[in-house]
Amino acid sequence: MFEAVFKKKFVVIGMVHLKPLPGSVKYDGESIEEIEKSAIDDAKILMNNGVDGLMIENFGDKPFLNERIDLFPLLIMTRIVSKIISFSSVPVGVNIEFNCWKEEITLAKATGASFIRVEVFNEFRYNNAGILFPSFSKLLRLRKELNANDVMIFADLNVKHTYPIFDRDVEDLLDDFNKYVDAMIITGTATGKPVDLEFLKRVKSISKVPVLVGSGVKPDNIDVISRIADGAIVGTFFKRDGIVENPVDPTRVQKLMKILVK
Repeated sequence: MFEAVFKKKFVVIGMVHLKPLPGSVKYDGESIEEIEKSAIDDAKILMNNGVDGLMIENFGDKPFLNERIDLFPLLIMTRIVSKIISFSSVPVGVNIEFNCWKEEITLAKATGASFIRVEVFNEFRYNNAGILFPSFSKLLRLRKELNANDVMIFADLNVKHTYPIFDRDVEDLLDDFNKYVDAMIITGTATGKPVDLEFLKRVKSISKVPVLVGSGVKPDNIDVISRIADGAIVGTFFKRDGIVENPVDPTRVQKLMKILVK
């Protein structure tokens, strides 16, 4: 399904990072209209400067709750995702932190979003908010129940900002990925941190599904990454001055995308 939707050899998905939503620790009283406008502005800049897809994330809601988002911010996200989908010329995906797979697949089906990102698919991991359990069996059942097989699942392996409770062989983990996901994501240790290229090569050699790089992509490594992986999810580099909390900078989007068309 991935190849049919994106129709490119190497895909760049630009991040639309939402400002803090009501109820989150860093929310400072901005109106829903202001939050929405910021997201729409970023989405249009990314789309108009050549990215192949958009992913909308409640990035400003840190520190995140594991597998939980309150109703009001979820409804705000639904409103914003729907608005962006209404004008987008590229596929739009949803990422609700942290690992809110139930809300993601439901929101995606309701709005017409093309894909979701699931941070913990078939691993046992932990972060500073607690323990994270495998989600794939429940997610796949809910996807079936919602008749949402048209919503692609992008799943992380060894996702950033988390740690394994116990180690498992990559080959063992990838068996589920190869059977059940539409694309897999490899990241560095944190937002903006580059991937281990040797690990990326190893995963790519085993994977039967497209492999995306989910952090640390920038002009000085995009050429190498594009020769190994099938795509990249870019957030930090596209922001003004390379600061992840800043708005998207069109000149930085153009700089990265131009390298890929040479």
